[in-house]
Amino acid sequence: DKVSQSVSHSIKESESTFQLKTNNTAQLKQQVLQIEVAIEEAENLKLLRKQANEYLTKMAATLESREKTDQDEQRALMKLLNDMKDQLSHLEQETSEYKQRLLQQKYRSHHDELTQVPNRSAYNDRAELEYRRWRRYGTDLSLALVDVDHFKNINDSYGHAAGDKTLQVIAQQMSKSLRSTDFLARWGGEEFILLLPQTSKEELEAPLEKLRDQIAKIPFKFKQQSVKITVSIGATSFAEGDDIHRVFERADKALFSAKTQGRNRCVIDKGPE
Repeated sequence: DKVSQSVSHSIKESESTFQLKTNNTAQLKQQVLQIEVAIEEAENLKLLRKQANEYLTKMAATLESREKTDQDEQRALMKLLNDMKDQLSHLEQETSEYKQRLLQQKYRSHHDELTQVPNRSAYNDRAELEYRRWRRYGTDLSLALVDVDHFKNINDSYGHAAGDKTLQVIAQQMSKSLRSTDFLARWGGEEFILLLPQTSKEELEAPLEKLRDQIAKIPFKFKQQSVKITVSIGATSFAEGDDIHRVFERADKALFSAKTQGRNRCVIDKGPE
C-alpha cells in the first residue's frame, strides 16, 4: 500500500512536471519566433540589439526554469526510488520474519512438545507418503510399535517429571539408533511408532532387537535409585492387499503379544497368511 501510494504521488508530480515542461517549450518557441519577427522588422541595428537582448534574457529565464524543473523531477524520482527501496527492504525483513514464524509453527504442529520427535499428525502424513511409494514401486516397508514397559509404575513411584524424562531419553536414544531413512514419531502416551522403508520382515529383527537392547542399557536413575527401563516392540511388514490401518492392527497385536510374553522383547508378525 505504501509503495502504491508513493508511485501514485510520483505519477501526479510527473504529470505536473510534464505540463510545466510543455509550457516552457511553448514559451521558447514563442520567444524564438519573436526574435525572427524582430529581425525581419528591425529598422536599425541598435533597436535589433535591444530587442534581441530582451528576448534572450527571457529565453535564459525559461531555460533556467526548465533546468530547475528537470532537477526537481530528478530529485523526486530519486526520492521515490529510495522510498521504494526502504519500503521493499522493510517488507523483505517482515517477510523473512513471517517465514521464520511459519517454519516454527509448522515444526510445532508436527512435533511432540515433550520429546521433540514428530507427532501423530506428522506420522499420518509420512505414512501416507511411504504407503504410496510402497504401492507404486513395490519396495519393502515395515512398521513397528514401541511401548515403554511399566510406565504407569514409573509415574506412580517417582512422579510425572520422571515419566517425562523417561520418554525424552528413550526418544533421544531411538533417534540416534535409527537410520536416516527411518521415521520415528510419538504415537501417544508411552507409545512410539516407527516406519522402516526398504526393510523386509526378514530384516526387521536385527535393528529392532538392537534398539530394544540399547534402551535396556540406558543408565536410568530416579532419586538416586537405579531403575531399569525396558520397552516392548511389535512389528510387521506391508504385504500385498494391505492398507495402513490393517498393518497397524497387526503391529498392535504383535505388541500385545510381546507384553503378554513378559515384556522387554520384540515380536514380529509375519503378515497375512
